[in-house]
Amino acid sequence: MFYVFALKFYQNLLDLPPKGFIVMKNGLLPLVAFIILSIGLNACFAQSCSPYMPGPCDCSTGCGTGYFLPDYSCGSDYVEYFEMCIEVPCFYGRADAVLWNLGASNRALVEGGTGETAFTAKDFSRSGIGSPRILLGHNITPMLGIEGQYNGFQEWQSTKTLAGGYDFSLPGALGKVGTGWGEDFAASSQMTMFSETNFHSAELNLVRRTRYPSLVWLGGFRYFNFEENFDLRSTPWANVGYYQQYSDYTARTTNNLYGGQLGAKWDYLFTECFGLQAVGKVGVHTNNTKQRSWIYESLSDAVYQPVSMSGTKTSFSSEVNLGGYFKVTPNVSIVGGYNLMWIGDIARAADQLDFNYPPRNGQIATDTLFMHGANVGLEWSF
Repeated sequence: MFYVFALKFYQNLLDLPPKGFIVMKNGLLPLVAFIILSIGLNACFAQSCSPYMPGPCDCSTGCGTGYFLPDYSCGSDYVEYFEMCIEVPCFYGRADAVLWNLGASNRALVEGGTGETAFTAKDFSRSGIGSPRILLGHNITPMLGIEGQYNGFQEWQSTKTLAGGYDFSLPGALGKVGTGWGEDFAASSQMTMFSETNFHSAELNLVRRTRYPSLVWLGGFRYFNFEENFDLRSTPWANVGYYQQYSDYTARTTNNLYGGQLGAKWDYLFTECFGLQAVGKVGVHTNNTKQRSWIYESLSDAVYQPVSMSGTKTSFSSEVNLGGYFKVTPNVSIVGGYNLMWIGDIARAADQLDFNYPPRNGQIATDTLFMHGANVGLEWSF
């Protein structure tokens, strides 16, 4: 899976249009600013290695040692800095499973016999989508590190079926056509909907520690890939002779997002074994998006109204993780929590269906993608 993901990322990067590189450059501005800030802070802190100077400083130039902590025990009016080091591991990692719940819009997809909404895209919301999440990090110095993270799932499928009398139809003019290639979508006895979703997220961040050991800044590059296939099959009659007649309305979307992000981590150890964690990130990305849709009628064995479009949008993302951990050993912890993620201007497959008759070749429909779910796993350091 990781090889396929890396190859797909490289191919999509080569296909990025010139306009996409312009927006991508804007998305990388937070990363460039973060690198400059980190270099400046390193130069500043390198001159502050006296225990009586404000701010943290390296206890040594290598990892696996630590940095000085301020002592606030003398009160808020006087802060005494003393030579106490907090150990920073050379390497650390985390592996957990996330059970994502994938939301959708309220767009009507199927109507009943009296025109009421029988099925919406939101009814196709998926829950419990299992995905691995892997994080690996290295502290270059006690104050500065680098970490990478991957999260994703491949070919998550779901099927829904509405069956009954000849009561189901598509909304709009397409569901009221009585003749021609569109007639299968009116007065249907069965509607079957199939969805397949792929999601990948890869990021590489610089990590900058602060004078407060519980707070860490981060900034870097992040790539998202979100692909979706949606098929709506209408079966108007049970059989035509020995042949079952049906029509398929199919849509496929691809979203490739490249850009930069900034964020922060908060980690507080309440006891020797139990602590809380919080991570927040915001980013701006170029979204190189594509959509294809068509209607297939089995009786004529023909494809009607094929549509293919592509475009570039600027998308914003945000992610929040709240959780806790229990230290099994000084270097191994059990972690768990809950995750929230928003990605703007994502093309969803079901939103591309055009219920006009004949369908119109319009713009790519986009909406905010919302994902949320629990996670559990292990964290280690050495």
